[in-house]
Amino acid sequence: MTSIPLKIADRKRLNSIASVIASLIFVIISTIFGIVLDQLLGTYVVFAVILSVTSVLQVLFGLSVVSHVIAKILSAEPLSTSKISEDQKEALEKILLDAKEVFDYPYDVRLLIIPHYSINALSVGIHKHEHLILVSLGAVEKLSNEEIKGLVFHEMFHIKHGDTYYLTCLSGTFGAPFLVYTLATEKLNRVRKESKKVNGDEAKKLTSQIIFSVTVLTLTMFLKPIGLLANLLVNPRKDLEADLYVASLIGSEYYASIFEKIISDCLPLTENYYFIRHLFFTHPNCKDVRMRKMNKILSVYPSVQERFDSVVSSQEKTKQDK
Repeated sequence: MTSIPLKIADRKRLNSIASVIASLIFVIISTIFGIVLDQLLGTYVVFAVILSVTSVLQVLFGLSVVSHVIAKILSAEPLSTSKISEDQKEALEKILLDAKEVFDYPYDVRLLIIPHYSINALSVGIHKHEHLILVSLGAVEKLSNEEIKGLVFHEMFHIKHGDTYYLTCLSGTFGAPFLVYTLATEKLNRVRKESKKVNGDEAKKLTSQIIFSVTVLTLTMFLKPIGLLANLLVNPRKDLEADLYVASLIGSEYYASIFEKIISDCLPLTENYYFIRHLFFTHPNCKDVRMRKMNKILSVYPSVQERFDSVVSSQEKTKQDK
């Protein structure tokens, strides 16, 4: 097994500490934001209490389900029910087993398919046996097995070193208003369509669901500005470190070719999931793919072009050293 670079040896411990700090910051900022709203609206401590209690409950209980919520929002499917071929399923299962062996990760990891033709992947998970790696259908269809291995290994690197734990915590705290808002919007649209087809008692039940969804949307609207702060707590350099390590495992030429295909096949995943974009392998809307400089901190990670250049430079340096 390839040894882990010294500079990231304590990464998991640091990510655990950072997760606790981020959760505390989320509760504090939510409370302060509630106090500001009370001052502006003259509501005494109404919003301060609501937002502080909501943020604490989110940290205590919401984090346990955030992984499944994200998978649901992305319509991720288990390998067994996905539309890929049996050969592709077998190949992915083998790649996942290889990744767990290479990174010496003994806990359960499930691989799901996002039914979209962009080239992307992400990992989510808080608890040891509940980590998920989500790979897009486009990646399965457009990449070779070695290139797909690069995606899966990259996500396993993040799982192994606690990056996934930390980033999922950010999604479950700062990103929670957007997650809930998205689910409530989908629920409202679905119920409104159903209400047009029924009447009587069923229509009354649906009306109550509409009122509930609108109430949730209104409450989460107040919290959405807090969610925008999540990206300030993400270190873009971590992806560069993961890239170089995984490239050393599977070969720089295979890993660099992933970025080449992403650059030439820029297909946006969606415009609705920007609040969890820090979880993705590359920006879900494939923005700034050809930029050569590090994106601004709000963009979460380096551009695809910079990551490609970094891998190629590392490959050339290795050849020169030999």
